[in-house]
Amino acid sequence: MVVIFRHLFGPDLGYTRATINSAHRMNNAATLLTRLDIDARFRGLYRWVADEQRLPMLQKGLIVVLVVWAVNSMANTVWALIPSAPVEVSK
Repeated sequence: MVVIFRHLFGPDLGYTRATINSAHRMNNAATLLTRLDIDARFRGLYRWVADEQRLPMLQKGLIVVLVVWAVNSMANTVWALIPSAPVEVSK
């Protein structure tokens, strides 16, 4: 995730703080998007993700995350079905 964030917003993408500030001062979303060239960044991100060597690794990582999530959900479901011990009230 950090790699994707760096790829989208890293310093090597051709914009500076001055560019962001000048676009922000204009209060125009279209100008901001044009100045930051978001489309080119997402095209670059798509090329990075679609790399033939990287894509299977990303797919396996996503599958691992989804399997862990499914196991956690099933464990929570089973845990919710197990009756808890009765609460003892002290006198």
